[in-house]
Amino acid sequence: GGGEEAAGAAPAKDDFGSVSFQGGALSLAAFQRWAATGIPEGVVRAKGFVTFAEEPGTPYDFHLSGRRRIEIELSSNNGGRGFPNFPRTPAFGSAASPSPPPSSRLVLIG
Repeated sequence: GGGEEAAGAAPAKDDFGSVSFQGGALSLAAFQRWAATGIPEGVVRAKGFVTFAEEPGTPYDFHLSGRRRIEIELSSNNGGRGFPNFPRTPAFGSAASPSPPPSSRLVLIG
């Protein structure tokens, strides 16, 4: 009948998961290789900021969307357009998290 699912048919699923990374400054060459060939096919969106070992102290915003459209630009904290509302300093340095804030943080969704 009109629009009913067949017995035993699985309903459509829109399940997404995410994985995050945070750490120190990254090698620019290694990051470029990863961005070109290492991001898993199932990732549909990624966002974050990275600092490169070759230019410490200068964060860049990273954004991946759609069919592998990748943008890396100078962070809004350093004169670039960037993502002004993306938090860069979570509650680090507290008793619960005594380590310094990460200089690179990425979230991948897929």
